[in-house]
Amino acid sequence: MEKNNWNFWIDKGGTFTDVIALSPNNNLFLEKVLSQSQNKNDDPVSTGIKKILTDNSADLKNIGNITVGTTKATNTLLERTGEKTLLIVPKGFRDCQKIGYQSREDIFSLEIKRPIPLYSKVIELDIRLTNSGNDFIKPNWKIITEQLKQIKIGSYNSICVSLIHGWKFPSYEIEIQSILNQLGHKNVTLGHEISKTIKYIRRTHTSLVHAYVDPIIRSDIDNLKKEINFNKNNISLRYMQSNGGLAEEKNFRGINSILSGPAGGVMGAISVGKNSGFKKIITFDMGGTSTDVSHFEGELEYKNEKTIDNQILQVPIIDIDTIASGGGSILDYRNSRMIVGPKSAGSYPGPMSYGKNGPLTLTDANLFLGKIIEKYFPQKFGHDGKSSLDKQIVSKEFNQLRDNIDPKMLPEDVAEGFIKIAVEKMCRVIRKIATRKGLHLEEHALVSYGGAGGQHACQIAENLEIKTVIINPLSSFLSAYGMAQSGEKYIKQESTFFEFDKKYRNKIDALIKKLQKENLANTKSMTVSHLNLFYLKYKGTDQSICIKEKKSNIKCEDLIKNFRKIHKKIYGYNLNRKIILDMIQVETTPRYNKIELPIKKINTENKIDYENFYSKGKWVKAIVCRIEKFYDFKLTGPAILIDDHSTIIVEEGWQATRDQSGNILIKKIK
Repeated sequence: MEKNNWNFWIDKGGTFTDVIALSPNNNLFLEKVLSQSQNKNDDPVSTGIKKILTDNSADLKNIGNITVGTTKATNTLLERTGEKTLLIVPKGFRDCQKIGYQSREDIFSLEIKRPIPLYSKVIELDIRLTNSGNDFIKPNWKIITEQLKQIKIGSYNSICVSLIHGWKFPSYEIEIQSILNQLGHKNVTLGHEISKTIKYIRRTHTSLVHAYVDPIIRSDIDNLKKEINFNKNNISLRYMQSNGGLAEEKNFRGINSILSGPAGGVMGAISVGKNSGFKKIITFDMGGTSTDVSHFEGELEYKNEKTIDNQILQVPIIDIDTIASGGGSILDYRNSRMIVGPKSAGSYPGPMSYGKNGPLTLTDANLFLGKIIEKYFPQKFGHDGKSSLDKQIVSKEFNQLRDNIDPKMLPEDVAEGFIKIAVEKMCRVIRKIATRKGLHLEEHALVSYGGAGGQHACQIAENLEIKTVIINPLSSFLSAYGMAQSGEKYIKQESTFFEFDKKYRNKIDALIKKLQKENLANTKSMTVSHLNLFYLKYKGTDQSICIKEKKSNIKCEDLIKNFRKIHKKIYGYNLNRKIILDMIQVETTPRYNKIELPIKKINTENKIDYENFYSKGKWVKAIVCRIEKFYDFKLTGPAILIDDHSTIIVEEGWQATRDQSGNILIKKIK
């Protein structure tokens, strides 16, 4: 962090872009910008930066560091707005990605919908290696070159090359890339560079995702660099990766950007939980478009495989579960059913109350029930961008909806019914995690954040029998906050698939050094730490177990002992079989200092205000308190904690206090 300059941490979400700025005088500034506007060419990241600088009579040349997290890649995948991509495979494998594993997402569906592939066209080359690296079909490079000449320049903005056994023997992929480059094709993705792992279908899926989104990500980065005069102003620009670490912009790749924004939130939530003394937490990030949930118990939990919209990603990624339920989730009544989501109103037109002809959403339900108070919100809505939230139009819509559902019902019960459905959908995801990992949820605290998290945190916790909710004052900016708590991290992995034995010790050591060297090439830091991960399994079985080791002098006997211990704990037995080393992974983390962001505190006497909100079938009178004035006293629900960017509902039977770290603790008392 540059102490004599402005530093920015920014989360570019689906609905809002959250900007945290720290001035040279150590003053904190916050700004929320709509991620989409009527002018689609507007960049919300640079817009937020420039607004804060302009308001404080500063200039772009005063910027030291900018760190960005983004949902651009995820949205590109979901909305299918990536680059037109060509796939090159060995002869006979044209339909391999379409066939996949012959599994269906909904096995009981009478109408089978095949997932839409990311590529626009496939070219087959008469080329094939055996698993020992010998030619099964020897390539005729003259014929292959003629084939590749048929690809018109500009007809495909991205090309993906994925060959059988390419992860182990990449020379032919490299040769094809060289020919394509000579022919004038620039964006060429090679399977072995994206994932050095076996399983051809997964590796090709992963490489295709990168080829599809990476040009979009690079374009986004280039646009930002242009807006901030990156080269002229000598600004440090970094991005949050899906693995929970930062990367310099030149090392930030499409495949590592898929969960960029949510990863920042998890890092922020972990820091918040630790500061309040909790070792076991469930992270709950409810934004405008979706809700992300994760688990933490002492160390980050990773997945080496994740599926997003039927696309398999075979890369290290923080274990985050996502559900399409957020503040902007559209409310509907169809076929005698009340439905919440999965479609979202987004930031434009946004919820109905934004005054831009948007649909009825979960945010509107909370506004109608008094859990969002329009007079405390900034006047940034309406077509002129200067109006308050429109509660009147929302009230009219819920009354009409009540008439369609049941004229005998109260419109408040209709709105609360939609909220209950959303809460149950989110709880279902957390229960699924608990079942999968064997967790006792009552032993955990719920760290709630995101723009809509505080409105539902008590309801979520109560449904799950969680006794404590933790909310940081910067909860609606926590993904950006998490980036300030993170440092660079680089991860490399490679499949091995040989017997784990002393006789392979030199081979194992050589591979570890190779992966460490590849990671070190990405950082300028001279002080780093390495974490080696060994994926072991019994011969003839499919599921491997990860054993972590920080020491450089690794003993095979100790790793085997740990493997057998964990296998017995998970499965209840061990086997009298040889142990196979499935994969080695190396995590390299340069040394960094977490940045302490000052929390705004006003010591003036709190002016007590009261508002009514609807909860559990009745209107209740609630104390309203500004978050920055909430110190040194307890607040028993029903109550509302509020600031310019977030609303926290303390439900009846819950009590809020402020701990020494500045976090808000809401505990169940009844």
